[in-house]
Amino acid sequence: MSEMLNQLNSQGEKFGPWQETYSDGSPSGSGSYSDGQKTGLWTFYFRNGRVKAEGEHEAGQLTGDWVWRHENGAVKQQGACRNGIQQGVWRRYHSNGQLLEVGAYVAGEKAGNWSYYSETGELEGATISSR
Repeated sequence: MSEMLNQLNSQGEKFGPWQETYSDGSPSGSGSYSDGQKTGLWTFYFRNGRVKAEGEHEAGQLTGDWVWRHENGAVKQQGACRNGIQQGVWRRYHSNGQLLEVGAYVAGEKAGNWSYYSETGELEGATISSR
């Protein structure tokens, strides 16, 4: 027997497995709630049903490794979050799969060396953040 979806506790907080939907009823996200906050693995979807983003939540905040995708399925960006804030190395990609930019975040702000690439993979520029 499977667990019921989209339940509220006596305080009106979401708990257990949950499926969010677009206005047409198609799934926009799925995961779990605890004490009214997103927790554990969550997957978000484009209207066409392909995966848009996937990663962990803890106490309602993005945490750990996350991957976002372009609508064509290619990786759009990937990196880690801590307490809902970007942290560490992040990579973003053009829709053709070529690297767009790479660099690090410290406490949600770009830090250190960042490199930027064309859709053909050629280095177009670089910056250094003083953070």
